[in-house]
Amino acid sequence: MTRMWTRWTSIAAAVLLLGSTLAQAQSDTDPARNQRNSAAADTGGQKALVKKMLLANMAEIQLAQLAETRASSGDVKSFAQMMVTHHTQANQQLLPLAQQLEVPQPAELDGKHKSLAAHLAKLHGREFDEAFAQAMIADHQDALKDTQKVSGNRATTEPTGTSGSTSASTPQSLKEYAVMTQPIIQQHLQQAQQLAAQLRK
Repeated sequence: MTRMWTRWTSIAAAVLLLGSTLAQAQSDTDPARNQRNSAAADTGGQKALVKKMLLANMAEIQLAQLAETRASSGDVKSFAQMMVTHHTQANQQLLPLAQQLEVPQPAELDGKHKSLAAHLAKLHGREFDEAFAQAMIADHQDALKDTQKVSGNRATTEPTGTSGSTSASTPQSLKEYAVMTQPIIQQHLQQAQQLAAQLRK
């Protein structure tokens, strides 16, 4: 009886192992399924990045509009006006991609930028100018990292359009959008760093 039980246990284990092996083999040899899984993961990653980029554009626009009214430095106000113009254009170019991926336009800022806006709204004069410049540096450093992930750190050599603004063409993919906007983000970062250094003098 014990021998028979052992035999049946061995057979059951062998059947389970065979079933698992066949299932794995079927998965490995089903390129269509693997491709669907890969595409779904890629789409999910793109949606997350597009949402983050939409929020970033919204944040830069709203913070810059705040700077237009509260900054004491003419250079800070000029920089803020440029931020509104460029990020409005960038958002317009990103929206068709967002619609394709079914990513809605955010209705409000994320918690991080809500807190930042509330903090800046309490500042005045030079104190505001310095805090705004530092916020622009941090935001554009983050944005540059995100675009480099998508573009593969490959971008057009110079900002397109007039005065560093994005070109009028509509990007057909998230990678194309990243390649187009990366030089502009780099330019904004350098200008924010120069502005911060100037304010420290």
